[in-house]
Amino acid sequence: MRFDSIFKKALGCFLGFLLLGCGALIAVGQTERPITLHIAKLADVPILHQGRVKPLDTFARLHLRLIHGKDALPGMTALEWLVELLFYPQKAYLRPVFIISTSHIIDILGLEKRDKYNYSFFELLPALRSHRDEIILLHEKEETSLSAEEKQLIELYASAMLYFETSRSLSMVLPYFEVSDKGLSKTLEVLQDKSLSYFDLSINPQFSKLIKQLDGKEEFGLTDSKKSNFFALVKQFTLIGQDKGFELFRVIPSSVHKSYNKDSTDNSKTGLIAPWQLFIVGHTLSASNKNSLNLWKQLAFAYRANDSENWDKSSKQLKVGEFGVGNLSTSALTLKLEVVYNKIKFFNKSLLLYAASLLLIIFSLFSSVIKRQESVPLSKADRIIPRTAFTLLMFSFCLHAMGIISRVYIMGRPPVATLYESILFVSCIVVFVSLLIEKKRCDRVGTFIGSLTGVFLLYMSRHYLMEGDTMGRLVAVLNTHFWLATHVIVISIGYSCSILVSLLAHSALIHRLIKPMHTKHQLIFNKFLMHLGLFALLFTLTGTALGGIWADQSWGRFWGWDPKENGALLIVLWFILLIHGRLAYFLNDFYFELTMALTSIIVAITWFGTNLIGVGLHSYGFTEGIFIKLLLFCGAEILFITLVFVKKVYCSLSDKRNRSW
Repeated sequence: MRFDSIFKKALGCFLGFLLLGCGALIAVGQTERPITLHIAKLADVPILHQGRVKPLDTFARLHLRLIHGKDALPGMTALEWLVELLFYPQKAYLRPVFIISTSHIIDILGLEKRDKYNYSFFELLPALRSHRDEIILLHEKEETSLSAEEKQLIELYASAMLYFETSRSLSMVLPYFEVSDKGLSKTLEVLQDKSLSYFDLSINPQFSKLIKQLDGKEEFGLTDSKKSNFFALVKQFTLIGQDKGFELFRVIPSSVHKSYNKDSTDNSKTGLIAPWQLFIVGHTLSASNKNSLNLWKQLAFAYRANDSENWDKSSKQLKVGEFGVGNLSTSALTLKLEVVYNKIKFFNKSLLLYAASLLLIIFSLFSSVIKRQESVPLSKADRIIPRTAFTLLMFSFCLHAMGIISRVYIMGRPPVATLYESILFVSCIVVFVSLLIEKKRCDRVGTFIGSLTGVFLLYMSRHYLMEGDTMGRLVAVLNTHFWLATHVIVISIGYSCSILVSLLAHSALIHRLIKPMHTKHQLIFNKFLMHLGLFALLFTLTGTALGGIWADQSWGRFWGWDPKENGALLIVLWFILLIHGRLAYFLNDFYFELTMALTSIIVAITWFGTNLIGVGLHSYGFTEGIFIKLLLFCGAEILFITLVFVKKVYCSLSDKRNRSW
């Protein structure tokens, strides 16, 4: 994660302000009490983030994942954490949510070493402040020249900035003020010692009048006995007002702030702005403005007082359907569906079922091999276990497909736009075809391939979860639904068929290692492998051609030799070479299977390897840390192919020696 906008804005004076301002606020924290409110009532409240209107639950999970690495804390959901951070930052600053995984960073910052490297924001504050100049220098360096520890330090600082901005997003409605002087409370027409917010004072006509007098525009009307109390109030009011400009938490309907819409076409389309944007210079809060902010103020006060009745009443009015937001691009049903999607976690559950299916089918295969070697008849359990594995694979696929369909409905676009989504989609297609293969052949190969692919690819997708599962706005060149529904999906199906070809070839080679295949079965298997290879060639070739047409419309050229384009062409040329080699009888059964098994390396290089180059007009999936894993995968594949080839050569030489003997 590179520096975001809040980091760039805060470099000069951020930490000094924190120590002077927020340190004092933490010192006046109220007595802690257990929260018994229905926090989940805010789950589907709409918020504009990353170009998309999403439920507050998704916003909370994403930000906690960025800061903590997970979308939940022990005994606390992401939404509960966010609500605490918004409405009771004094307590949230003391909660250990920052994980520092490297002891070297802990030594650099001078933090206390613990069994679990969890630290609170308030613990990090002095450490980060003391190294502010060093971090500024790191920010000015080229990213490629940074060490792993330096990148982690930058990410930690950026996470702290994000944490702080989030905590100050609703500071204008928090009860930070009290008027203890009886005379001043009477002048301001507020109750003595009653909790007030920045919002309350900003709309208080008497307070505004005194501010104007203080500026010299009118004669100051306070006696000396009231001045000191009023000056203290103004000082704190000015301090909270420094939070203006924080625009992360966009939950206010823009229909109540038309002046802002005139300057921002993006917000007028989506219909939500940040609360602090209501306090821009020269703007007078309208009745709708006040009503909107008052709802959040009531929530803040109800949260601190643990008042369930007012909490439920205020949270209900924030719903899309009841709050009267007419220009939102996301319906209430979509928001609720996304909350359900977050709660069910389709892909996590699908991964567990894939793993269970894989374990069962591996046990069944080994059991069958052992019993055949010992000439032991198969039992009833030997027939039930493969069926159970197949049933689990079907349920896994259903959950997998439901997760993808839910994402399509929520985002309102085709299923493949990021590297993360391509992994989800390709694995789903592979599993689906594997189910069809198993249904037709009934030899457990389809179940094994489907469950293995599901486990491997879904587990691998977790590495890209932070990048892809935000379901954010697409980059400009991808923001075309027609080409997302044609080129990207077709090429992804081509990848799926290519992976299936490689896996089937692997299964044939493994079968050769264990026991030679019957000639008739071998012919049928190779014919099936040829047909699937033709399908892979068809989809990859069609997808590559469609990509060229897309490139012509987007960039004005059909082909530019980008790494992605070269990778897609590499798969096409590979299949053309192997299929023609087979048809021309240059490749026999064994070498056809051997070379088809190498397709996995070609696909891996095309799918992930081209992203490592980091050049080209559409290298969207660039990630760090994949090079070593890709190298290990390719090395393991080459080692497997080499072992199979060596054994084949050894067996051939042994047969010749036996015949000559």
